Amino acid sequence: RWESDNGFRSSSSVVSLTEAGTYTAYYTTGLGCVGSDSIVIKSENLEIDAEFLITTQAFVNEEVILINTSSPISTENKWIVPESVQIVSESNEALILKFNTPGVFDITLSANIGDCYQNYTKGVLVGEPDLLGDIGDAEVPFILNFEVSPIPNNGAFKVTVELASEATISLGIFSLASRSLINRRQLNGKSNYSESYQMDLSSGVYYVLLETAVSRDLRKVIVLK
Repeated sequence: RWESDNGFRSSSSVVSLTEAGTYTAYYTTGLGCVGSDSIVIKSENLEIDAEFLITTQAFVNEEVILINTSSPISTENKWIVPESVQIVSESNEALILKFNTPGVFDITLSANIGDCYQNYTKGVLVGEPDLLGDIGDAEVPFILNFEVSPIPNNGAFKVTVELASEATISLGIFSLASRSLINRRQLNGKSNYSESYQMDLSSGVYYVLLETAVSRDLRKVIVLK
């Protein structure tokens, strides 16, 4: 039989336990031996989510940014990637990877809050390169400066980019709420860019993705109305 300090009682050998408490099972063997054992079940009223999006098509030997779009974003996240994939940088909010070969690679984001966790796995399809132009032997670092200002803003902001040399760039804006690309601009012919945006955006978190033929970078934008 089962007994608990929360009032639960059952004479069944198999039970479904859904409430917090200390549950004790009492048993008698065929030889008449009597015993018992207990289990403690805890319940936590916590929001937990694990989800990410890939900001661009993935290509061999190019940096790929994965944005953590979990809501809320846990303070204890773990990215799990195959051993053959290079981790360029890693944080709670984003992961930058580089793939050496084409194929499909499973990437997992594990979100942890207290004793609870949730995993989200997505297959990343990696193809052959499709560069934003060929700039030859580029200096490292190639992106010298990348700023979004002001932060926070009401949907009006400026993106400033300084490169080591003239190159084509792509600027993409992603919404955390809709988990989608909402604006993209491709610019060329300069090493320094200054782009103004006047967008009708709801309050929330957005990301600006800068892509070049050499590297990629990401900035968070907070819109307050």
